[in-house]
Amino acid sequence: MAGIGFALQQLDRRGTALSGASALLGGAIATSGAWLVTVASLALLAIPASWFDSSDFLTSLRLSIVYAFMIAMVASAAPTLMATKRISDSLYSGKLEAVPFILLKSILWSAMTTLALSMVIWIIVIPQSLAMGAAYIATTLTVSIQWPLMVVCGSVMRFRPVILAYLAGGLVSVTGASIALVSDASLPLALLCFTGGQMVTVCILLERAMSIFPFPVSSTAYLRHRKSTKSGALALLGVAAAIGAAGLWVDRWVIWTSKFGTKTVEGLPNSALYDTPLFWAQLMLIPGLAAFLVHLETGLVRNLRQFVASILSHATLAEIDQLGETLAEQVHRRLGIIFRAETVLCLAVAICAPLFAEQLGMTYRQISVYRIALAGVACHFVFIACSGIVLMIDRRLEFAILQGIFLVANGVSAAAVVLFGERFLGTNYLVAASISALIAWWAMQRALTDVTYHTFMDAVFRPSEEQSDQSEQSVSQRGALAARMPNET
Repeated sequence: MAGIGFALQQLDRRGTALSGASALLGGAIATSGAWLVTVASLALLAIPASWFDSSDFLTSLRLSIVYAFMIAMVASAAPTLMATKRISDSLYSGKLEAVPFILLKSILWSAMTTLALSMVIWIIVIPQSLAMGAAYIATTLTVSIQWPLMVVCGSVMRFRPVILAYLAGGLVSVTGASIALVSDASLPLALLCFTGGQMVTVCILLERAMSIFPFPVSSTAYLRHRKSTKSGALALLGVAAAIGAAGLWVDRWVIWTSKFGTKTVEGLPNSALYDTPLFWAQLMLIPGLAAFLVHLETGLVRNLRQFVASILSHATLAEIDQLGETLAEQVHRRLGIIFRAETVLCLAVAICAPLFAEQLGMTYRQISVYRIALAGVACHFVFIACSGIVLMIDRRLEFAILQGIFLVANGVSAAAVVLFGERFLGTNYLVAASISALIAWWAMQRALTDVTYHTFMDAVFRPSEEQSDQSEQSVSQRGALAARMPNET
């Protein structure tokens, strides 16, 4: 996402309140566009549903969309992060002609894994009718394709097409689903109408991605590039991504299958007492993620480039160590500022929760769960930020371990709450996020402290073919891309 981050940071540096707000809004859409637009779409659908007394129908539609996003996120996490690694390597080495094939291959793998997981769930775990199952699978496949496309669109400084794609898709989704509600259509048809808007988003993102890298889809260029990437490292990233995505949902799976869970007419397990407050609370992650993208991630990328450049230019060890210390200091300072702002925001929302709880569809019992979840959100942001920084410094094993810790902590704490009783709902998320955040902070500190050592050790054990491959940069292809979009390169 650093490519979009650089553009947003330039916008923020104009110094006006409007430019700063625009940069944060762009960062929010860039990091959580599908999430934001879907929430807004579902909120707007409540208007026509209230006109025709279709609240039960709307609840089923909302839950169906939540399931689609959950399955798509878990199934496409591994192909998406592996594609991110390959694309970043191709951009670094100048082999831009390999990007279109990497993108299409990641889309294919995301679709295949999503289709396999969807069929298991909708045929074996939660059997559905043919029409309902087909609608679920179509929605899930459409959502899963968006993640690899965001990798490419996020690699260059083009955030306006991304915003346009999500806004256009959200408008079509709301319009189509509203027509289905008004015309008293079936749930599969309404879900397909919503999916039509998501397909609009996919088409716009795909067109932008292919125009950014205007090269023929060639497996030959991909195979040449593939030699420079270790398969074992990619597999580890894929496993870590799948574990991380599952960790976001494991607490819900435990609660849904417990005594707190219920089922809709379609047989979808859920728990309104837990799902609704946690859903609204986790939306508060978006401001922190947007600020992280604009103010921390882009600066970290810039400082890492300077750090590596000093090594390649044969700087002294003292100079390299000084740059490493500066890198760590800036990360701590900026992360501290963002964390304090996120904490204050969550605290303010928690205090004011009774004022808008009814508008969010929460009962008095759910307000306490909501407030506890908001405290967990502040800790969860720290975990996301610190584990992301660990991955950016290329500590892949540590990143995978952190995702596993959050998965286990979130699942075990949810199971403990089921045993202790309803009054502890929400505490599980706070405990899991707090433990994971503390461990992630320690891992980030260790990675930043040892960044010089690990950089040199990685260079020692780097395969010789990777070094030779990086030395053969495709200057002509870079020139073609620069001529096409000089601002982005």
